[in-house]
Amino acid sequence: MTLASAVVAASLLPVSGALADAMDILAYALIMFMFFFHGVRLPFDAIRRAVTNWRLHGLILVLTFVLFPIAGLLISRVATYWLPAGIAAGLLYLSLVPSTIQSSVAFIAVAKGDVAAGVASAATSNILGVGLTPLLVGVLMGANGAGMGADGTMKVVALLLAPFLFGHLSRRWLADWAAGRKKLLGLADKSAIVLIVYTAFSAAVLQGIWTKLGPVSLFMLIGICLALLAAMNALAWLVSARLPRDQRVAMLFCGTQKSLAAGAPMASLLFAASAAGELLLPLMIYHQAQLVLAAILSSRLLRDGNVRSF
Repeated sequence: MTLASAVVAASLLPVSGALADAMDILAYALIMFMFFFHGVRLPFDAIRRAVTNWRLHGLILVLTFVLFPIAGLLISRVATYWLPAGIAAGLLYLSLVPSTIQSSVAFIAVAKGDVAAGVASAATSNILGVGLTPLLVGVLMGANGAGMGADGTMKVVALLLAPFLFGHLSRRWLADWAAGRKKLLGLADKSAIVLIVYTAFSAAVLQGIWTKLGPVSLFMLIGICLALLAAMNALAWLVSARLPRDQRVAMLFCGTQKSLAAGAPMASLLFAASAAGELLLPLMIYHQAQLVLAAILSSRLLRDGNVRSF
């Protein structure tokens, strides 16, 4: 609901000019803060575990950064016949961002899956995503008129990767402090995302997003996102059939979820402000839908306790 409120606020009261520039600077500062403490909170054991179970993590990474982009590329090209070009490009962009960490691990825990493997896979996806997502954006979206800035990759390195690495190197001094302030840091994360969404949608509203995307197109976009979510969940469940149940659960949630917490900051750095709002709309819809579906699936897996009844 917070993200929806940000979209409504941006639609009714879009920010522009000097105020928009000031909010962009504040958003960048919050992004750096957010990724610094992501590094602080990531245990080194999670990285080490990512190397040991190569079969599971390899499958998740292939699903996240190979099969998902292929599906996103096909869907976005077909969607250009019915949706505005920026929205169709957003369907491709959502397929390129890494997996979630907190929510996927939480749903794995509810379903009695392999939590340690889930932490390792989600962490690996996010670490690699800082480099892979801009690379994939450059290769797959550079010719689509999505408005990617030439200095986008350097911004990602400076504002996302560098703070993350410094944060991880600071774990010995700050890990305990951060562990005792999870609510405060969580609030900072959410504030950064809401601010990014608000400023991005403000620019999109000023560019006429709601005149381009009518009710019919909006419902069509929602349907496409739901179909993509269902298809990727089914694919993850099928390709992991030979894994143990607990690892299969980790595959299901880590391989199909897409991170708005990573995708929103990257979009604000990789794309022009006028394009970021349209590009983020499919990711926002997918993000909300994945939480609902994951809650249903995790509860069913917990209740059944048997993969064959899923």
